[in-house]
Amino acid sequence: MIEHTTEIFIDNAWDPRNHKAILNLCVGFGIKKIYLYHSYNRYEREMYLANEDLNVEDISDLSEFYEQKKQQDFKFIAADFNESAKKTYDFRFPQKSIVVFGAEKLGISPEIKNLCDYTIYIPMIGLVQSYNISVSVGIFCYEIFKQRNL
Repeated sequence: MIEHTTEIFIDNAWDPRNHKAILNLCVGFGIKKIYLYHSYNRYEREMYLANEDLNVEDISDLSEFYEQKKQQDFKFIAADFNESAKKTYDFRFPQKSIVVFGAEKLGISPEIKNLCDYTIYIPMIGLVQSYNISVSVGIFCYEIFKQRNL
C-alpha cells in the first residue's frame, strides 16, 4: 500500500473564523498536520488548541522548514492562479504534498510562491475572483480525499 501524506500550510491568514473552519475541515478529511506562517499578520493561536487528531506547528524559519520538507521528498503546491496553473481536478497530488493557502485578500506571499513546485486553482464561473480560504481548503481537501479513494 502506498502511503499518502498531505499537509496544509497557511500563509498569514488572520481571521479566527477561518482558522476554526480550517481546523475542522482538516480533521474531517484526515489531514494530520497544519503549518502556520505569519510574517506580517497576527492571528489568534488559541484557535488551534491541542487536538489529538491534528498537529499544528508555527513556522518561524521558512528556509529551514522548506529545506527539511524537501529532504523528506515533499512537493509544495500553491493554491493560486497564474497562466501555468492547473485545475484542481486535472492535477494528480503527489504522495507527499504540502498545499499552501494564502492570506485573506492578499493571497500567498511572493517568497512562498517562489518555493512552490506546482500551482493549481479552483475553476470558477461568474464575477467572483476567489473563494474564502476556508472554502478553498475544503474544496482542495475533498479533491485529495477523492483522488486517494478514502
